[in-house]
Amino acid sequence: MGTKEKIIVKAIEMYNERGFSNVSSRDIAHQLGMSHGNLEYHYKNKEEILLAIYARMKSEVSAYF
Repeated sequence: MGTKEKIIVKAIEMYNERGFSNVSSRDIAHQLGMSHGNLEYHYKNKEEILLAIYARMKSEVSAYF
């Protein structure tokens, strides 16, 4: 699993547990044991992470149907 995928998986887990507004990109980076700068290299902000999650869900639903 690549770094971007690890970020998405961890973000989904944390958003489900605490809610989107209660999780910062720094929280996600900390949980993954990476620097915030490294996370920002892949996704500039939380909104980009959320858009990536949406794209993943859309792809999975499309594949299902």
